[in-house]
Amino acid sequence: MINVLFWNYRGIRGEPMRRVLRELCRLHKPALVCIVEPMVDFSSISSGFLSSLGLRLVGMNDRGGLILTIWVFTCASFPEAQTVHCHDQHLTVSLSIGSRVHCYTFVYASTSIVVRRSLWQSLRDMGILIRWLRDGDRNTSFFHASIKRKQYRNTISALSINGVLSEDRPTIRDHIISYHSGLFSSDVPRVGRDLSIVDDVIPSLVTVVENAFLTSVSSADDIHDTVFVINAASAPRPDGFSGSFYQRCWDVVGSDVVLAVQDFFITRVIFLGLNSSFIVLLPKLRDSISVNQFRPIILSNFLFKIFSKILADRLAWVATRIISPQQFSFIRDRHIEDYIALASDCVNVLQKKCYGGNLAMKIDICKAFDTLDWSFLFRVLQAFGFSSDFRRHSSFI
Repeated sequence: MINVLFWNYRGIRGEPMRRVLRELCRLHKPALVCIVEPMVDFSSISSGFLSSLGLRLVGMNDRGGLILTIWVFTCASFPEAQTVHCHDQHLTVSLSIGSRVHCYTFVYASTSIVVRRSLWQSLRDMGILIRWLRDGDRNTSFFHASIKRKQYRNTISALSINGVLSEDRPTIRDHIISYHSGLFSSDVPRVGRDLSIVDDVIPSLVTVVENAFLTSVSSADDIHDTVFVINAASAPRPDGFSGSFYQRCWDVVGSDVVLAVQDFFITRVIFLGLNSSFIVLLPKLRDSISVNQFRPIILSNFLFKIFSKILADRLAWVATRIISPQQFSFIRDRHIEDYIALASDCVNVLQKKCYGGNLAMKIDICKAFDTLDWSFLFRVLQAFGFSSDFRRHSSFI
């Protein structure tokens, strides 16, 4: 293992920069030193300064008659370092470490996407010409093999269908779609259903002030806090932008994110495709072969998660008042562990004689939350007194 110093710094002729470079070389003792964008002619640097650092020039990039932007040096311990490939936007050098030869490519790319095309083509050509190249993003054989292995592990290669193990991909696909379509749909027609009983048993509890709070336009600070609370390391989603991108590039994209979220609460319209999601099947067992042994999860766009997180946090303040105290799960400031302990105590006293007898019921409804009908849910929200604006916001979730 060696240390490599890569420094993008203008003003190499200045004494402050020289002191910093001398200190970095003293602390880290790099085998290779690359200085990019020095913006001065190399002849203006005294050989005595480089010698005092124990550095020897290996090579520079080729920019025709323009000032060279990549300088690569090596220390005296590696005299055999040499230039392998030279380009106007990168420089590749080889270095022998023990019995192995390593290649290092230093890149200073153009800001123009058109000009960068020659850079990518040069790197591809270099990967073909240097047959012993082992490391780097252009080692296509290695990365393709890694991707194929990962795809194989993440693929359902066989599935039991009606007791018969099938490896036919179209058959597996159709069976999975058919299973979940039947699981998350209803045979009861929506037209003509009488949901008036909902209004008879659920009182209107949500006030006008609470409805205004639920649908108010979020401030820039609230949106910022929400973005940095959501897990940034979640799996990829349709648009490919993770939470890390939004958090690390907030100075660049923050204003656009704020406008997008505020527009959602003002217009009550969501951008086309923003609420699109990936559906991923996770195996419940090590060797799952039946479709019911896979658990579907939804991977949503991070920007869409901001909307749902804001709505969920606002709803949590109202839910604690309108939901009965006997419900402990998924409610702010209520802990399911309390009811687990209470249920355990009740089971322990079941055998004790008491007036009227004892009875305990355990009800487990398969996919209870996922199979609730949307029209019923919105009718329940309406009965509780939630405004039409809030119900419309919720319909996008």
